[in-house]
Amino acid sequence: MRRAAGAVLLLLLTGCSAVTAPDPGLDPDELTDFRSYLLDSYWESTGLSDDLRPPPPAATTVTPEEWIFAYVKCMNNEGFDNYTLVDGGYSFNNGSAARSDDEVIADYLCNTRYEIDGQFDSLYNEAQLDYLFTYYQQILVPCVQLLGYDVVDAPTRAQFADNWGGWHPYFSVRASQQDAFYLDQRVPTECPAVPAGMADPGFAVYWSQQP
Repeated sequence: MRRAAGAVLLLLLTGCSAVTAPDPGLDPDELTDFRSYLLDSYWESTGLSDDLRPPPPAATTVTPEEWIFAYVKCMNNEGFDNYTLVDGGYSFNNGSAARSDDEVIADYLCNTRYEIDGQFDSLYNEAQLDYLFTYYQQILVPCVQLLGYDVVDAPTRAQFADNWGGWHPYFSVRASQQDAFYLDQRVPTECPAVPAGMADPGFAVYWSQQP
């Protein structure tokens, strides 16, 4: 009975909110805003005070294969020869010493100086974020609840937009229910991750891997 109820609710809500999905992609202003958000996030992760923050570097586009070479060369050019290429990645050895502020700042600069070609192509724009949040709130969360799972710690619409998405009901199911949730084959078909007309982020793989 729960299965039928979930399907019926999804059909009803989808019918009530049948609106064409917004066009994808960021306009120039949104891309600028996202780059600022990304820089702020990177800097915050350093734990350093704002008075130490250098001006943002000019971005250079590289391929995914080129990025690690560019990053290591950048760190070397900043004076940190302990960064070396290893098996397609990199390593650094400071012995037992913690990284100095100068090294952390160089890491911030080298991480933000290079953009991987196409890395922003799949970002949701403002209209998509609003459309998605409405779908999550009005359709996906009630559907997941009808399957017997609780969704916790949902953001407000403003928080969702300020963080460029970054939240999905699938990953906010109560911790004690998550094992059962990711074994429940009903989820990806009865409660689709995204509304029709938007690219599927590939979450269904969590269920397709189950026996």
